[in-house]
Amino acid sequence: MGTVNPNNTPETILNLVMLTVLLLCLAIKIEAQTAARTVPRYEIEALKEIAAELGKKDCNFGKDPCRWNNETSPDAKDSVYNNTVNCNCNFTGGVCHVQNIYLEGQDLSGVLPPSLAKLPYIKQVDFTRNYLSGTIPDQWVSTKLENFSLNANNLTGELPKELANLTQLEIFKINSNNFTGKIPDFIKNWKSLKRLEIQASGFEGPVPSTTIFMLKNLNELIVSDLNNGDGSKFPPLKDMDLHRLSNKYSETGKTVLDEQPAQRECSNWNIEKIA
Repeated sequence: MGTVNPNNTPETILNLVMLTVLLLCLAIKIEAQTAARTVPRYEIEALKEIAAELGKKDCNFGKDPCRWNNETSPDAKDSVYNNTVNCNCNFTGGVCHVQNIYLEGQDLSGVLPPSLAKLPYIKQVDFTRNYLSGTIPDQWVSTKLENFSLNANNLTGELPKELANLTQLEIFKINSNNFTGKIPDFIKNWKSLKRLEIQASGFEGPVPSTTIFMLKNLNELIVSDLNNGDGSKFPPLKDMDLHRLSNKYSETGKTVLDEQPAQRECSNWNIEKIA
């Protein structure tokens, strides 16, 4: 009489069948929950308007925009390209809301989209390295933006005074544009600001010392190439806890971090030199 394999007993087989059914049901449930997560129709329509305003013509609205993530550039050599929409799906009822938009290095030639204000949960936008023109829409003041980067575009005009009310801003980057006027005093209202980059943005100096000094949470400051020469010089900011500082004189192109008297007062800073 042969030996009975304990793994082939009816009880063991039944347990394996039950485990398989359980795992299958769990997978179906997860898939159903994922499929049930939807972006509200009004946000889809807002994304369509945003795409039109930006001049972006390759959006696939037949696909869930929350799954546009990590799409790669047609040119694999383009390391800057980014075409990503992030959603927050932790809301009740399986609803997802658009939270972040990254459209970098796409040669978009439209304008900054006023319709961004139609996304009530938007927190971050990055439109770096495009050909966007015009100025920053004052409609953006009604958003919950915490981080936006508009580096390397063709933006012009003065910063709308309405932006003073974006008090939740943490990162503000507008390098390499063609803005006019002086660095606005209203940025002192951005009490949560941690990173400020205004390099070759078209503004005139001087760097507003009182305004910068009031940004107590600021730890990274890049201001350079202001239009009136030594207006790029940093004022005394010795009591600020800055970790990265960069400033460059327009007429020489030389980066100066600690050569001026005002800079010697910053000896308590942990400064990372920028090449």
